[in-house]
Amino acid sequence: RLQEDFDILKSQKTRAVEDLRSALKSSVDQLNRIIHDEIRDRQHEGSLMKARVANEKSDREADVDQLRNELENHKQEFNSHRDNTLIFKGYMNHDIETIATMLTEVGKNKGELCIE
Repeated sequence: RLQEDFDILKSQKTRAVEDLRSALKSSVDQLNRIIHDEIRDRQHEGSLMKARVANEKSDREADVDQLRNELENHKQEFNSHRDNTLIFKGYMNHDIETIATMLTEVGKNKGELCIE
C-alpha cells in the first residue's frame, strides 16, 4: 500500500511539474513574442522617425531654395531700379546743365540788348 501511495504521489507531482513546465514554457513563449513585437515596433518607429527627419530636411532645403530664388529676384529688381534711377539722374543733370547754359546765353543776350 505504501508503494501505491508513493506511486500516486509521484504521478501527481510529475503531472504538477509537467503542468508548471508547460505553463512556464507558455509564459516564456508569450514574453518572447511580446519582446519581438516591441523590437519590431521600435525598429519601425526608428525608420518612421528617419523618414520624418528626411522629409523635414527636404522641406527645409526646398524653402531655402525658394528664399534664394526670391532674394535673387529682389536683387535683380533692385539693380534694375538703381540703374534706371542713375540713368534718369544723368538725364536730369544734362537737362539742368542745358537749361543753365541757355539761361546764361539768354542773360548775355539780354545784357547786350540792354546796352544797345
